[in-house]
Amino acid sequence: MSNIAGRVLGCSDGKSSAQLGLSLIELLISMLIAAFIFGGVLSVMLSGRNAHISEQETGILQENQRFATALLTRDIRLAGSFGCGSTERASVVNSVDPLVVADGGLLDGGALMGYEGSTDKSTFPSGFQANATVGSDAIILRYADPDTSVSISGHSPNAAVMQLHQPHRFNEDDILMVVDSTCRHVGVFQLTAGNNNQIKHNAGSNRGDAGNCTKVLFAPTSIDCTSPSCGPTSCGGYSAAAYGDGSEVMQFVANAYYIGPSTVLPGVTALKRQVLSEMSTRAEEIAQGVESMELLYGVDVDTPLDGDIDRFVSADNVSDWTAVLAVRFNLIFRSQIEMFDQDQSVTINGVTYTDKYMRKLSSSTVQVRNRGL
Repeated sequence: MSNIAGRVLGCSDGKSSAQLGLSLIELLISMLIAAFIFGGVLSVMLSGRNAHISEQETGILQENQRFATALLTRDIRLAGSFGCGSTERASVVNSVDPLVVADGGLLDGGALMGYEGSTDKSTFPSGFQANATVGSDAIILRYADPDTSVSISGHSPNAAVMQLHQPHRFNEDDILMVVDSTCRHVGVFQLTAGNNNQIKHNAGSNRGDAGNCTKVLFAPTSIDCTSPSCGPTSCGGYSAAAYGDGSEVMQFVANAYYIGPSTVLPGVTALKRQVLSEMSTRAEEIAQGVESMELLYGVDVDTPLDGDIDRFVSADNVSDWTAVLAVRFNLIFRSQIEMFDQDQSVTINGVTYTDKYMRKLSSSTVQVRNRGL
């Protein structure tokens, strides 16, 4: 009976010989197999994470590139577009007082003006000079926004009131431009008041905080607040005159593009835009990670001008800004984080970079639409 019980229990002598655990060798083999499996899983997870980060950074670069390129392209194309008028061919009356409106140099000038920043930024206008980065160029683009255009039905210049055919969407203190129906006269002023179908451009004691030095907006020659005897009802020897039925009023736009330190991501540079806004200017951050902006200008050097681009030159080689027919811009975008395990050496636009960041060059040539053939 005991032998039977012993065989049932797995031993012939009644003593148990069943294995109660793993041997040391088996345990080590099991741990090694588990380590291989865990290492493989970890490698897949890290690879997936790195791929996700790389895709994310690439997406950010591409999105910044599209957005920055679209804004620059639109403003360059519209530069100098003032309805049917032109600040370079029409008489311009600028009634905005620079002593009241801190325009930082954005309001004065023609359709566009470039600034060479390869060595210093001393020539940059005061509106953005302090915030700009040395080594990158800058440009100011000015135009009247055609999407905001409204038509005048009547104008009482001494009362500084314009009646409109349709409601406007302007805000008090906006800088506006009026162009007469003959396209030969342009006026720049600040909106002081008015309802949906009316615009006022008061000056003198009636202007409140607005920056108009005169009610005069129409003159046979170009004048501004520095002209002789410039007062509320006359300026430069000219009395206030009316813009006729069919004249257009539009939002005046002056945008300066430059490279400066990002306020969103410390330690990163960004493409920034200084915008003329009511009583002063404001800075807008367009795209982070833009390290450099190089600008070249397609100029017509023939006498007389024939409307064809003869060569592209830097800003310090442009002698006549009215002869600029196109702008070529090169933007260098950099990833916001390091993307490589080891330093990578790459030369972009003549500059060699050696670090772990990913970079991309974006180049475009844009015609100034209201110029050339």
